[in-house]
Amino acid sequence: MDLATAFRIDYAHDLDQASDGISRYGAYLARSDLFREWGSAGTPTADPAEFADAAVRTALPPVMSPGYVRTDPRVVTVSTHWDDDVVRLSVAVTLVSTPPEPVARVSRSWTTWRRDSGRWTEPHDATGPVLLPTLTVRVPIPADLLPTPSYRDGVPRLDSARHAVAVVVAECNRVASPVLAALALAGVR
Repeated sequence: MDLATAFRIDYAHDLDQASDGISRYGAYLARSDLFREWGSAGTPTADPAEFADAAVRTALPPVMSPGYVRTDPRVVTVSTHWDDDVVRLSVAVTLVSTPPEPVARVSRSWTTWRRDSGRWTEPHDATGPVLLPTLTVRVPIPADLLPTPSYRDGVPRLDSARHAVAVVVAECNRVASPVLAALALAGVR
C-alpha cells in the first residue's frame, strides 16, 4: 500500500475469493443484517448516507476479515459517526500517532505501540506504564456524492454498494492520507 494512502479497495482479492465467482463483498451484502430494514417490498428505502454507512461497515472488519476495504497499518479503527444537529454521515479514522514532545520526554521508557506482522498493535504485557497515542480524523461524507440506494429482491445491489464505498474511500483518502504522510515524516511508519 502506498505510504500515504489510508484506504484501498481490494478488488483482486474480492474477485479471487468470491464463492459465486463475482464478488466476496456481494455475498456479505446479501447476508448483512445492516440492510434488513430496507429494500424489501413494502419497506422504505435507506437514504444515500444510511446506505453508505451500512455498505462501508459491511466492507470493513469485523464484518469482513480481511476487508473488501483494506487500511494502512497505522489505521487502528474506523467507525461511522452521525452529527447530532444536522443528520450527516462522517467516518472517524483513528491513527497510530506519536506523543507530543513534552509527553514523549516523560514517557521515554514506557511501552507503546508495537509492530506485529506489519500492523500496529497494543503491547501484550502491562509490566509498566503503557502509552498509546492516537489521532482521530473525522471525515464528513457529502451526501450529494453518494449514489441512490438500489436493491434487487431485498438485497443491496453490488454496483450501488461498491459506488457508495468508493465515494467514502475517496473522501477518507482525501482527508486522512495527508495526515498519514505527516505522521510518516514524524517517524510513524
